[in-house]
Amino acid sequence: MRTVQSQDHLAEALASAYWRSLALLDLDHSTQLPARTKARAISVLVDEASRKFGADSSFTRFSRDGLAILSEVETAECWMRAESIRGAVASRKLATLSAGVAPRRKKDPSLTLWEAEAALMQAKASGRNKLVLGTESNMVMKSTYFPRALLGRLARAARTVGEPESVLLRQALEDFLRSREL
Repeated sequence: MRTVQSQDHLAEALASAYWRSLALLDLDHSTQLPARTKARAISVLVDEASRKFGADSSFTRFSRDGLAILSEVETAECWMRAESIRGAVASRKLATLSAGVAPRRKKDPSLTLWEAEAALMQAKASGRNKLVLGTESNMVMKSTYFPRALLGRLARAARTVGEPESVLLRQALEDFLRSREL
């Protein structure tokens, strides 16, 4: 395990060539936790991250109660390890953990940080205690109006399948375009 000394060194580490994916893990509602509980939850987070990622990764504090992991493993493996850490923290019933994972963008590694941060924020916005994969930078925001009843059905479907509404909308659009061979 290589330890990046501080968040100031994160930019330098992002520019290095040895990593393939980035995971940002952050305790949920940490400001509401008693100090001892928060300290134990952070200890579990660091211990689990060290155990799951080990020598093929670098670690740094990302936020007051979070950890950034620059990993040499592919994104899918990074995702599985981060999910394992999330589950381990939750199983101890100390706190929950949200995470964002993104693949390295070779042309602009700093974009990876932006994508992982956006994924982390999406995990927190969609109910916390979740893991979200960062989106590609070629995605564009598109908004429109929907009938309330339709949005209600979408919200119920999202809760049922455990996916964000945005993911279900993208899947539905893809299915529609594929069915029309467009």
